[in-house]
Amino acid sequence: MLSRIGATAAHAPAKVELCLRAAPPCLASSSSSSRRGPKSHHIGHRSNGFVVWTARRGYASSRSVITKDKPDSKIAVLGGGLTGLSTALFLSVFAPRASITLYEANERLGGWVHTVDSEAEDSQGRPHSVRFERGPRVVQLKEGDANSRLYVLLLHQLGIADQAWALGQDSELARRYIYHPDHLIDLTGPSNSDNRLIKAVSLARFAGRMLKNALTEPALKGLLPALAHMLSNRKPLGAEEYCRCLVDSEDESIGSCLTRIFGGRSSVADNLASAMTHGIYGGDIWKLSIQSTLFARAQMFPYRLDVPKASRASSFSVERLSDLNMMTFVTKASSKDSVVTGQRLLGGYTGFYGGMEALTEALVQALRKRSNVTIETGSLVADVAPSSNKLVEVKTAKSTATFDKVISTLFSRQLASITGGRVPALGEKKGASMHVVNIWFPRSGLNHPHHGFGYLISSQADVERGLLGVLFDSDREGAIWRESEQREQGEKVSSLVARQQPPTGTKLTVLLRVPSEDEPSRTPEQAEVIALAHVRRQFGIAADEPVHTQ
Repeated sequence: MLSRIGATAAHAPAKVELCLRAAPPCLASSSSSSRRGPKSHHIGHRSNGFVVWTARRGYASSRSVITKDKPDSKIAVLGGGLTGLSTALFLSVFAPRASITLYEANERLGGWVHTVDSEAEDSQGRPHSVRFERGPRVVQLKEGDANSRLYVLLLHQLGIADQAWALGQDSELARRYIYHPDHLIDLTGPSNSDNRLIKAVSLARFAGRMLKNALTEPALKGLLPALAHMLSNRKPLGAEEYCRCLVDSEDESIGSCLTRIFGGRSSVADNLASAMTHGIYGGDIWKLSIQSTLFARAQMFPYRLDVPKASRASSFSVERLSDLNMMTFVTKASSKDSVVTGQRLLGGYTGFYGGMEALTEALVQALRKRSNVTIETGSLVADVAPSSNKLVEVKTAKSTATFDKVISTLFSRQLASITGGRVPALGEKKGASMHVVNIWFPRSGLNHPHHGFGYLISSQADVERGLLGVLFDSDREGAIWRESEQREQGEKVSSLVARQQPPTGTKLTVLLRVPSEDEPSRTPEQAEVIALAHVRRQFGIAADEPVHTQ
């Protein structure tokens, strides 16, 4: 049985465009009505500050969930993490006449997104407030990507765009390592500079470094023959044949797919791919479904989509991109501000000066202002069952209510337990969870000369079982502070406190996989001991070095 991460499938009868009133072309959807032909028409409405435009195609359903939502319909959202909060917000915008209830078992909303301020002392006993991220801390935005563009507009709609920091792809965050078998290997990519000379020199250095690594590092042994096998076995397919093969393809693990691509089991799977999978999913490449991950396209090997050059910039590819991003919304933010923010954030890394929880807090505030949304915290859902008249009954310890639709953002096995086994396939899914250990040493620079974003640990590394990676938080925060100093002095910032300089010291985050059901259990205290022992050994930190953990 393969583990799947958030595998979903949906058909979008209608498309919602990303447009701004009087917005410049760089912010509007690049597909215009003239490209769609006579069968397309626009339907627009405004909902509490959100301007929504839909574009109906000839094959669209006659009904739109946006324009013809039932006035009395009731929708439940299970889970108050980032996915649940954003789902509830989009529902409240696109179904303004529906009544939406969000259920969260804990009193705190935000799920894995959690920023914590912890009181600590330095070696002289002086108090410090140290900010830790218990979950995600960085978002990477790509130029020309619809989701990235939507994220920027969402920040404007939520009123937190000025709280976002921005670092380019050539910043310290771009420096990445993997750990194998007992040391760090630099895998930092080439520069993304607009200067051709700088870019060419950086690319040459990267190629030389990778060639040296491939010839000398055990982690990359067999990389060159594996790449040669992959490149020599590619077969072009037209769009129709490619789509047919895509539909007919059967699921497999990431490891199995990479073994097929590279002509046998190689270092690419055992070391590189396993390290990436550890950092992104915390899972095992030999158990994780490739169709539910970022590697999904690799399953089409040896085939590649052969699109004529004349068609690559056509409206077809734009339409397809818009289809994948079914629903987007428009903000009232001025187009000038949106352009400036887009230029600052897109194509690099971003987060928030006050921590990633600024995003979930803003989502919560936006939801509380919407009249058609009810948030139920401390409400553990005990049962979800079919009711009369095609309704669904949701029971908690506090109440029982019926809904037209229920959207779950819970882990599938948790959903299986509250549906009473009515959907057996949910109980068969497996997932991975993590222990997160935040570490702060009052002394600075303990991880240097290895500075950057951090490193991921391969499955074959000589470390304690379950270690996934280490993040260099103090390096990231130092780069963010320097970025904030460079921003214009006259720029309006809503939270000056959030931009205060962080305390000195070495701040690290260690990720460990929670043992599976067939492995010995590990307590959070044991995870902390393992994490500290690893970083002390890796960076040569003395056992008596003052430290604070969370």
